[in-house]
Parts: sequence; C-alpha cells; structure tokens
Amino acid sequence: MADFWSVIDAIGSFGGMCLAGVAGYVAFRLLKVEFERDKKAQEFLYQQQASSIGFWRDGNRHCVVVLNASPLPIYHVVISEYRVGVGGEQENRFSVLMPGQQVEVPLKDIYGFSPPPRKDGTLTHGQYILECGFCDNSRLYWKRDLNGGLRRDH
Repeated sequence: MADFWSVIDAIGSFGGMCLAGVAGYVAFRLLKVEFERDKKAQEFLYQQQASSIGFWRDGNRHCVVVLNASPLPIYHVVISEYRVGVGGEQENRFSVLMPGQQVEVPLKDIYGFSPPPRKDGTLTHGQYILECGFCDNSRLYWKRDLNGGLRRDH
C-alpha cells in the first residue's frame, strides 16, 4: 500500500511541475504582450507632440512656415535644404519654438535667389528637398518634410 501512495505522490509532483511550467509560459507570453502594448502606447505619446508640428510652403508670401501647435516647446529647430544631384546644404536654425509660435523663413533666405522656385519643386540646378528637423520635449529628434511626412531621426 505504501508503494501505491508513493506512485500517487510522484505523479502529483510531476503534474504540479508541469502545471507550474505551463503557468510560467503563459505569464511570459502575457508579459510580452503587455510590454508590446506599453511600447506602442509610449511611441504614440512620443509621436503625439511631433505630429502637432506643422511645416509647409506658403506660395503667397514666398516663405516656408514652421508652426508649433503642440502644448509643449520644441527645441533645435533646423530647416534644411538639399539639392539632389548638386550637393550642398543650407540651414536655418532656431533654438526654441514655444507653443503656438510660428516662424516664417523667406525662400530667398533658403535658396539665395529670387523669385522662388516653381511649384513642382524643380530648380535650374535640379530637384530640391526641404526638411524641418526638431527635438521634442522627450529629447527625441524628428524630421518633417513639405509633403507632411514625419519620421524619427536617430
């Protein structure tokens, strides 16, 4: 009879270890799902301020405009112009844009000539690319182009 209870004890111990292993696996999977959800939520919060920064070309006033529509300041604002196929780069820098602040940079200051380039984005020297880079309140650096594209710049 003692052997019978020893076998039952062994089976119970083995079953308990298996259940503990399954519980550990389930806990690991749940932790991984929660971690991914927290990561996505944090990325959304980071992008929330960056998506509130506007950058566009105003053809009527012949300038590019940067608007901080977020409730927090942005730092190290850089408007960069690149000419594809020619090389060279020109930058206009601003240290801080407070909430609601708007900065207008004349196209003459960016390109160095007047009248402004054609609406299709071509110059006599080739295609140009305008970008606005800035650092948000979380110290993440972002770049926005004139088409509304937003990307994190590492």
